[in-house]
Amino acid sequence: MSDTFDLLLTGGTVLNPASALRQELDVAVKDGRIAALEAKLPRAQAKRVIEVPGCYVTPGLIDFHVHSFWGEPLRLRIRRALHEHRRDDRDRCRLVGTD
Repeated sequence: MSDTFDLLLTGGTVLNPASALRQELDVAVKDGRIAALEAKLPRAQAKRVIEVPGCYVTPGLIDFHVHSFWGEPLRLRIRRALHEHRRDDRDRCRLVGTD
C-alpha cells in the first residue's frame, strides 16, 4: 500500500449494518472517498490522523438529519444544517467530512 491518504481515523469501532460488521478498524480517506478499511493502517501514509477511540465510525453512511424550528424559513434551516455539519469536524465522534 503506497498511497498517501488525506485522512486516517484510528481506533474507532466501525459499524456496517449491511454486513453486521462491528469491529475496531482504521478508516482511510482519499479524495473524499473511503480508500481503506483495515486494522492498524500505517500512520505515516496519512496527511492527517485523528484518533477516535470510544467513537462509532460509519463509513459510507450519510447523516442527513436537520434541526428545524417551527416558523423558520427553509433557506435558514438549510444554512444552519450545513453549518452544523462543517462544525462537526471538530467533534471527533461526529465527523461528517474531511474539511
